[in-house]
Amino acid sequence: MLETPTIPELTPPPAAGVPVPNVRAGSHVDAKAMRARIQQLLAGIDRADEQLSVLCQAARDRKIYMLLEDPRGRYFTSWSDFCVAPVPWGLGLHPAMVEEVVKEQRDPKRRARLALEGPLLLQTRAAPRKGRTARVPARGQEYSLQRLKRDRPDLLTRVATGELTIQAAAEQAGHRPPFTSVLVEPMAIARVVVSRLDEAQQRELLDLIRHPEQITDPGHGTNPHWEAYLARTLGPEGLARRRAEAKRARAAERAAYEAAYREQRRATRGAQARALGLPSLAGAGP
Repeated sequence: MLETPTIPELTPPPAAGVPVPNVRAGSHVDAKAMRARIQQLLAGIDRADEQLSVLCQAARDRKIYMLLEDPRGRYFTSWSDFCVAPVPWGLGLHPAMVEEVVKEQRDPKRRARLALEGPLLLQTRAAPRKGRTARVPARGQEYSLQRLKRDRPDLLTRVATGELTIQAAAEQAGHRPPFTSVLVEPMAIARVVVSRLDEAQQRELLDLIRHPEQITDPGHGTNPHWEAYLARTLGPEGLARRRAEAKRARAAERAAYEAAYREQRRATRGAQARALGLPSLAGAGP
């Protein structure tokens, strides 16, 4: 007996404030129900913009299209194919419209304007977290935009007008170090060195080139070219010693950070206790 797709009851509102139907893993019925809901919202898109956005994001994240058949009876292999397929198989969007929406979503000026007009999602550590309903952005461009909104709204305004890129504004605000992509070729590297580094930095660079043993490992992730260089110059035993030393240094740095954090917490609690006149807790401070 064929299953009749029904729209499941909406679950309680998630963090974004928009209810999302429950989609069980591997359930064709739930996938068809979410498709039907999105199609309904597309019919009344003027009054369903926020809910449609959240539902489409959930449908894409959960890959419901892989459980749905296209007009030829085959399962969809991509989200874009599902979007442009005609109703009732897909969402019936025009390919040009999908491309335009993608371009608009990636436009930094539009994203900066939305950040200016919307609420501040990024808050300080001391801000209360209980009762928050908005999603706090993770690291990335959305995080950079929210940090600019909090700390340097003047630079965010310049991003919205197209005067600055998000990266350039973050660099000017001191939120990230200067970054550039460069062709691995002597002349291109030389241009970056003379145009981006001052005289002291250029002298430091020349000293590191003369004494490569002073160059430290990358702080984040691994670099295959650097790994190949170390293996070629140090040999297996030297490379193992360097890795062990780096591991001990990271552990010591982490221990020092945790000790400083605990000391700061004790000092803060001690100050609070003294302000409240609680001598029994005041001893927690230094």
